[in-house]
Amino acid sequence: MRSLRFSLITAAGLLALSMTAQAKAPWIAKGKEVDPGVKNCASCHEGGKAKKGDPLTERGTWLMAEKGKRKAAEVDPTWLKDYPKKGK
Repeated sequence: MRSLRFSLITAAGLLALSMTAQAKAPWIAKGKEVDPGVKNCASCHEGGKAKKGDPLTERGTWLMAEKGKRKAAEVDPTWLKDYPKKGK
C-alpha cells in the first residue's frame, strides 16, 4: 500500500513538473514574435530557469511592472512589443 501511494505521488509530481515546462514554451515563441531579443527563458529569468520567485532580468522586471499596470492576472509575452529595449 505504501509503495502504491509513493508511486502515485511521484507520478503526479512528474506530471506537474512536465506541464509547467510545457506551459511556458509558448511564452518564448510569443515573445520572439514581437521582440527579437527573446532567445530563451534567460531572456527574462536570471540563471535561465523559469521558477516563480527567482530573480528577473531587466526585461522580466519590465514585464512584471506591466502586469501591475494592466492589472492582469498573468504576464502576456506579447506586451514585449512595447518594451523600450526591444531586440537587445
